[in-house]
Amino acid sequence: MFMAACCYEVTGEKYLAIVNKARLDKGFRGTKPIPHSVLLEGDLFEIVEFDGDEVGEDDIEGVIHTEKDAIVQVASGIQQTEKPGVTLWHLDRIDQTVGLDGMFVWDNETEDIDVYIVDTGVYAGHTDFGERVLPGKNVYDPSDAHDTGSIDCNGHGTHVASLAAGTTYGVAKQATIIPVKAMGCDGKGTVSAIVKALQYVIFSAKSRGRKSVVNMSITSPLSQVLNTATEAAT
Repeated sequence: MFMAACCYEVTGEKYLAIVNKARLDKGFRGTKPIPHSVLLEGDLFEIVEFDGDEVGEDDIEGVIHTEKDAIVQVASGIQQTEKPGVTLWHLDRIDQTVGLDGMFVWDNETEDIDVYIVDTGVYAGHTDFGERVLPGKNVYDPSDAHDTGSIDCNGHGTHVASLAAGTTYGVAKQATIIPVKAMGCDGKGTVSAIVKALQYVIFSAKSRGRKSVVNMSITSPLSQVLNTATEAAT
């Protein structure tokens, strides 16, 4: 999983809170009821989203932490060109403990592994994936019933999926890919969308009962909410 701290850009509308679950069961309230939606359910806490002015941790009963929802975006990297007859470094380096040998030798037993790509979607029709991309979830725009994560109008999610599980440059070449679309064509989303994506990953991984890994190649402001959600998914 890869996440990097970056510039802090708030959405200006939504707030996020980590709430003690024992108190949430008795009411998420301060001086007046606060309408909210649950983004992620943990064993001892829930992450909720609500509108309104900034709320302090002492203003609402049972609140552990609050923060403004913020913008996240895909992580840009350095493009590496392969030389004829030489395996790309990212593959060659991970199949032995020391040095490079110009080859990549991988374990064929990856059919029982699910790779969740939390990104801009994954283009399911790419030849590198065969029929290994399953319908996932679109938390970026849930109103689009035709997009289950397999439409990628940015390209970053497909790029990441190919490095994780593509037949040409991927590591787990037989793994199942499950896209979770949390960012749009501009490569941007929100902390709240990433939290929703992680809630789907938790639910899906438990229901499928298989080995699983989640990749989030994003830049994000420092966020206790996002850190807590990430820990809950691991």
